[in-house]
Amino acid sequence: MERSLPILLRFLSAIRVHDRQGNRICQKGRDCAVFILPLCGRIRFTQGEHIVIADATTPIYIPRGAAYLNECLEEADSLLFNIYDTETVREITPLSSVEGEWALSLFARICARQAHKDRRSEAETLSLLYHLMGELYREAPPSREDALLAPALELIEQRFGDPALSLTTLAACCHISPAYLGRLFRAHLGKTPFAYLTGVRMTHARALLAEHYPVSEVARAVGYSDIYQFSRAFKAALGLSPRAYAAKK
Repeated sequence: MERSLPILLRFLSAIRVHDRQGNRICQKGRDCAVFILPLCGRIRFTQGEHIVIADATTPIYIPRGAAYLNECLEEADSLLFNIYDTETVREITPLSSVEGEWALSLFARICARQAHKDRRSEAETLSLLYHLMGELYREAPPSREDALLAPALELIEQRFGDPALSLTTLAACCHISPAYLGRLFRAHLGKTPFAYLTGVRMTHARALLAEHYPVSEVARAVGYSDIYQFSRAFKAALGLSPRAYAAKK
């Protein structure tokens, strides 16, 4: 997935947070964006059907306004950098890993400048943050697992409208077992193959409904032979029936 570098408007704060295993926080809407860099432990972020596991190898970006459930799976110590930016991404995004000692050093340098309100300190802080972002948003070389997943993702984009598209078919195009493909989806995308396929179908359904195509045509176009099954899936994903969604457009 291509990740555009956010444009910083203002730095707010840098803090260090400790989460105990089992802690759960339901966030209804963040006031600002944040980069979270766990130094140790594991934290699960659930945003609808989208799930991201943050740990020492997977920092994350959370956009302003995001609603999600934060669950500490393993006692964690994290660095948080709160900002205002121009990013338009709405999903919690996993980022490239950074070395823990380097992140701590940069965190300390930013904290030292928080006490000063002069323009030079603010400019230096922004420079340090852009350095951090450059590391977080660098493109990592594709892993073996990414290469294994690629044919399935491509097939879903090509045949999302095929009601017969199955886990067995997706696994066959990757030359791996259905069970292994399911594990890869959950590990790399935070969802099952079926949930991912449903998400792609709902994205296309929303676009067609916005153009005021009949619900029955939209259902067939995105792979549902049963309009009632489509309506249930759409309402589960969007919180509105297809007709109610189209009426708002």
